[in-house]
Amino acid sequence: MSTLSNLDAAFLHLETADCPMHVGGIMGFAAQAGQIMDLQRLRTHLQARIQAHPLFKQCLASDDGLHYHWRDDKSFSIERHIHGLRVPGPLNEDHLASVIAHFFAQPLDRRYPLWELLLIDSDPDVTGLSRSATDYAFVCLIKVHHAAVDGISAAAVIAALLDGVEGSVPAPAVARSGVSHLLRKAGHSLQAMAARQMVTPWRQLPQYARVPQTPFATDQIDERLHLCTTLPMADVLAVKNTVSGVTLNDTVLCMVGGGLRAYLQEIGQLPASSLVAMTPVSKRMMARGVGGNQVSSMLIGLGTDIEDPMQRLRHIHEQSMMAKFYNQELQIESLFSALPQSAVALTLLAWKKLHLSAHLPLFNAIVTNIPGPRQALSMDGFPLLALHGVAPIYEGQALSIAVLSYARTLSLQITSCKSAVAQPEHLRQHVLASLEQLKMACGLGRAQEAQLAQVGR
Repeated sequence: MSTLSNLDAAFLHLETADCPMHVGGIMGFAAQAGQIMDLQRLRTHLQARIQAHPLFKQCLASDDGLHYHWRDDKSFSIERHIHGLRVPGPLNEDHLASVIAHFFAQPLDRRYPLWELLLIDSDPDVTGLSRSATDYAFVCLIKVHHAAVDGISAAAVIAALLDGVEGSVPAPAVARSGVSHLLRKAGHSLQAMAARQMVTPWRQLPQYARVPQTPFATDQIDERLHLCTTLPMADVLAVKNTVSGVTLNDTVLCMVGGGLRAYLQEIGQLPASSLVAMTPVSKRMMARGVGGNQVSSMLIGLGTDIEDPMQRLRHIHEQSMMAKFYNQELQIESLFSALPQSAVALTLLAWKKLHLSAHLPLFNAIVTNIPGPRQALSMDGFPLLALHGVAPIYEGQALSIAVLSYARTLSLQITSCKSAVAQPEHLRQHVLASLEQLKMACGLGRAQEAQLAQVGR
């Protein structure tokens, strides 16, 4: 029996019916000659993998609704977690948008292990539909509760269900740090928080709840939106490699910042000060193979107040460097872990009940960049063509962008709702245009892109 950490349990305390706290993935597969993937074949293929890893067979237990632990599900049934859906149309992300939105809008049943997988295939009897060579043979959607995994371990969970990945699925994490150790780390964090108000570079970093007002701070999570975009990794790497020291994450943040700037300009709601993104930071270098949430967070200004894309890129890079250094000094996750579980639980439950996140947004958007598998994968012989991550949204923070690399591509999956993003397709196009503007600002032609994409991979 393993006890959930304060951070893991936080996602349970904050969850509402309209704001489920799970992460997930969207997988599109190619056809295999003479083969059909159906529900029974998928369940049979995944049975051995699922049985081998405790995450898939553990569910929650709690005596008081404040303290949670994991226990084995004695009545585990794979049929309860893997379902099928046949749709009358082509299989691509845009056509399946409403199905994807409905799947990820539904909370997981806490009586059972906190994951679910949906197989979507097309009805072979429907004729006259316009189909494209890029449509998938079938699509799988998977969601896992954030209490059990963070972005990195969720990607490992998804990848471990596929063929060609070495290693195991992470199990739910167990907090084992001693009380005195936690108190020492908490004391260090408090000193760093005090230093932030005095040390000049740190004072320039964004702070929680001090963010401009945007439409994304809606208090009504209504009709869900899921927009997927896949980019050639070479294009993003080419931009990254033109500016010394700039990282892939800096480039992605600059592209997102440019897209949000253009979108908010179009609707006449661009604030004078920069939007602020919360970017999760993995703490897994010393904890490989461990599940749960092993993350901290950084706040990065997206440079939406800067018109020139190269100036925005350099500004984001400078901020990221400062934020990374400050994040090493401020072990906020340790401070969180050192607090009494009941106090944390009651505070978060009050925060949820009073809808404080809608009245006091902590940041404007979540932008999470997850390194995915570099090699091409498959499932029971069916090649995986596309892999997208999915991050949750919440009252006051109704915009999440999950960036996930796979093979030679980089996917951006935008999650929001109609009350926050009235013109979703415009937002997607502005983000894509932002990358093109970055490429032009870097002076990149096709030959230069190919050459620079090979540098520093």
